[in-house]
Amino acid sequence: MTIEEISQIITADLKIDRMNLVDESSRTPNLFTKYLAMFQEEKLKLKAAKRKYFSLYKSRREFYLGTAPEEDYREEANERKVLRQDVEIWLDADNKLQNQQDKVSYQECIVDMLERTMKEINSRTFHIKEMIAMIRFESGG
Repeated sequence: MTIEEISQIITADLKIDRMNLVDESSRTPNLFTKYLAMFQEEKLKLKAAKRKYFSLYKSRREFYLGTAPEEDYREEANERKVLRQDVEIWLDADNKLQNQQDKVSYQECIVDMLERTMKEINSRTFHIKEMIAMIRFESGG
C-alpha cells in the first residue's frame, strides 16, 4: 500500500458520526484491531527492507574495496582504485544503496503513520465522551 492509499483509509475510518455516537464507540476496538494488523505487516516490511539495505551495503562495500566475487565486476566494472578511507564517500553516493535507503525511509513513514493512527484510535473513546458531554450541554442538560 502507498502512503496516499493508507491516508485515505485512515481519513474515512477515523470520522466520527456525531448522530450515531453509540455505534462509533463500538467501532473503536475493531478499528484498533484493523490498524494493529496493518501496523504489524508494514513493520515486517520495514525490517525486510532494512535487512536488504545492510546486505546490499556489505556487498557494495566489498565491491569498492575490491574483495567482491568476480561476477560482480563482470556485471559492473569498477575501474577506479578506491582507497579504504574513501569507501564511505563512495557508498554514500552509490545509487543502489540510495534507492534501497529511500525504500527504507518510505516504509518508516508508513509505520510511523500507522503508529500515530493507533494512538489516535486509543483516544477516540475520550473524544466521543467529550462529544456526548457537549451535546448534553447544548441541549441544556
